[in-house]
Amino acid sequence: MSWPSVVLLASAQECAAIEAEVRSLGVEKDPLSEGDFLHWNGNSYALDFSGDVLSDFEPDEVEDARLRIGAEPRAI
Repeated sequence: MSWPSVVLLASAQECAAIEAEVRSLGVEKDPLSEGDFLHWNGNSYALDFSGDVLSDFEPDEVEDARLRIGAEPRAI
């Protein structure tokens, strides 16, 4: 089974604010995967704050994001 993914692209400052807000909801470490999880409103969400997913984007997609947000994009 595949789960949908959402990738947020924003400036480093905005990503830090988004991460802080999400973590304030009660993010926990998953004991089986060592990843971050949020259990909220009866649902569970796997989270990746590393920014590594940005490497999955094509260079022109990263450049487009940079132009749209006016800064080097970071990913959540």
